[in-house]
Amino acid sequence: MLDFSYNISPTLQKSLNKIDSLRSSLLSQVISPKQEIKIRFESNIERIYYMLLLSGLEIPKSEVTRTLAFTSSVIASSSVIASKAKQSLHNFQEIASSPSTSLRVPRNDNRKNLVGQTILSLKKSLDYISQEWLAVPTTPVQLKHIEFLSDLAGQTNKDPRGHQVNKLLAYISANPDHPVIQAGIMFKQIRKIDPEEPRIKLLSHLIMVLFFYKNGFDIKGFFVIEKEWFKNKALFESTNQEPSTNLTLWLEYFAGNVYNNLEKLLLQLQSSYPSSNLIPSKFVDLNDRQKTILTILDTPDAKITNKKVAQTFKVSQITASRDLSRLAQLGLVFAHGRGRSVYYTKV
Repeated sequence: MLDFSYNISPTLQKSLNKIDSLRSSLLSQVISPKQEIKIRFESNIERIYYMLLLSGLEIPKSEVTRTLAFTSSVIASSSVIASKAKQSLHNFQEIASSPSTSLRVPRNDNRKNLVGQTILSLKKSLDYISQEWLAVPTTPVQLKHIEFLSDLAGQTNKDPRGHQVNKLLAYISANPDHPVIQAGIMFKQIRKIDPEEPRIKLLSHLIMVLFFYKNGFDIKGFFVIEKEWFKNKALFESTNQEPSTNLTLWLEYFAGNVYNNLEKLLLQLQSSYPSSNLIPSKFVDLNDRQKTILTILDTPDAKITNKKVAQTFKVSQITASRDLSRLAQLGLVFAHGRGRSVYYTKV
């Protein structure tokens, strides 16, 4: 039996109502594809950067940006991602637990390489979450999704901590509530498993993102609550570590921060969202062939294959594969399947 309770206080209900209204306004905002790519990419940088900071690892944001922008990525199967990510986060644990008065990563090649691996493993984990739901958007959170993220953080079902995760998932499934409440409960209770364990902290962030994405509250990947928390880290830590089994105050704090973050995001979008100029222009510039592929995929239920691109544009299959891989890396199309059976749809 889980040892927590909560009630929908007037303060919490007010925040939830405001969140629902803001979400509708945000999803109705019209922005250009190029601007959307920039915002999503910059949001991914900030999400990973603040996830690491709140989990005890301090690295420059420029290093996160450089790793994500200049490292070629290949969409891998879930098992490959899990294997690589698990090893990278084991390395992360070694960094975070090293004897030092600060968790700022020293400037040496070995440590920088481990940090780069950790950044990429988090990026792949976030890609896994979005790709799973894009493939089957109506699928509820299932044990296999939690198992993957638990494995990512070094947990297994044989571990009692993994058992607690499963009990939480069962509780959420049996007690459907507002998506923000679900995400808040999962985050709080996952961290409670081992408050000092960096990998558990990262797991709590990933599972929170999973619940936001599953319920359409990630706002196209733009929503980054971690940044709001870091502005007053002391308040975040004290509220999150509150030992009371009644989660009402935590959920009020959690929902209030979600609302503040969404409100600022709406203002940014309405003011044309000034770019941080961290991203090289070539990262978002598409050639005419790639733009035409997106136009083809605008048709309802449209899909396209590597062979179809090669035939349509009279290019080699290598060139066709590069075009589709680039669009997938930019988050504009989604790859279904693997190998020769892979096909792409519009995100």
